[in-house]
Amino acid sequence: MGSGNYCLANDITLDSSTLGQNWEGPEGYRGHFNGNGKTIKLELANTKGDIALFNSLADTAIIENFNIEVTTKGSNGTDHLAMTGTAHFGGVVADISGIGNYILRNISITGNLNYKLSGGQLLAGGLIGQVGGIMIIKIENCSSDININVVEDDLNSGDYDGVRGFGGLIGKITGSSGNEITINHCRTGGEIVADLSSNTTDPKALVAGGIVGDIIGTGNGDNNAKSNVIIKNCYSTMDINLKTAMNGLVAGGGLVGRYGTSYNSARISNSVALNKTINAQSSHVSSNTSAHRVVGVHSGNGQVANNYALSTMMVNESAVSDTAANSLDGLSKTANDLKAEATWVSGLSFSKDNWDFSNIARDGYPTLKLKSSN
Repeated sequence: MGSGNYCLANDITLDSSTLGQNWEGPEGYRGHFNGNGKTIKLELANTKGDIALFNSLADTAIIENFNIEVTTKGSNGTDHLAMTGTAHFGGVVADISGIGNYILRNISITGNLNYKLSGGQLLAGGLIGQVGGIMIIKIENCSSDININVVEDDLNSGDYDGVRGFGGLIGKITGSSGNEITINHCRTGGEIVADLSSNTTDPKALVAGGIVGDIIGTGNGDNNAKSNVIIKNCYSTMDINLKTAMNGLVAGGGLVGRYGTSYNSARISNSVALNKTINAQSSHVSSNTSAHRVVGVHSGNGQVANNYALSTMMVNESAVSDTAANSLDGLSKTANDLKAEATWVSGLSFSKDNWDFSNIARDGYPTLKLKSSN
């Protein structure tokens, strides 16, 4: 599939038997891809490079209106891809870089992303693996119920000098001055499990978040991203469990793992962390571990404002006492509080145009409405 406008007429299956073992997805797609409410079954089997439904986008693109079921297929019949080197994985787009203007909306992602690591850098998200460059991206009305599972395979013998970033929607966001990335009216579920407990080498970071894993600068260090990242009216039920023996940063957050931006206007606001557990632990005595209910670790000028968190959430196996709505842990809300429509509509400005509250008394959270595209 090259550049152009497409509208799906039927459900489709894309797997290694029809695409080949080395398929990575089309590069530099520009145009309008309308899934027309259909379902795409996508099997990721390549072990190198950037892999997703679309490998990358270019210039201007609209991707919308479909369900995608994602699975991984490793060698010898396993479901874990054996990874080394640098790789970006996403259900829809692997890597969005360069200069462009993009919209991703009305997309539902389900499935499993399983990896066995022997070195390098891995960034994975239910929707997008990595975002970097100078661009405007709007992500709205998207849901991700994805399970990301990462295990080790003799990591000490490989090059492990890289960031591991995992998110329910996006693995990692970097960028240059002028970026504007908005994530509105989205939700995530499932879990992220990364067990690298035998690794004693010294990577830059292992981070994960229910919406975005990592938001930093253009390098691998702790410098702040020159990106105006705005996350609003989102929630996550995604559990996060990170375990390692490394001497480096290990950070987990219910919405964002690591949040560093130089923009005063960047905000994570009016959102809810409904995760049951957030664990970010290392057995190394000199490691830097940080876990919070909303944002795992924060630096720079970006704001964290008016967020709620499930009062029974366990963070590094401990309960969190009631904290302020503008804190990294958010304002505690009980399960009964969250079953009240007013908690979401009056307290957080969730719109009834985007969210269905008809079953909130039963579920404790609203469901997304499909929005018609113009």
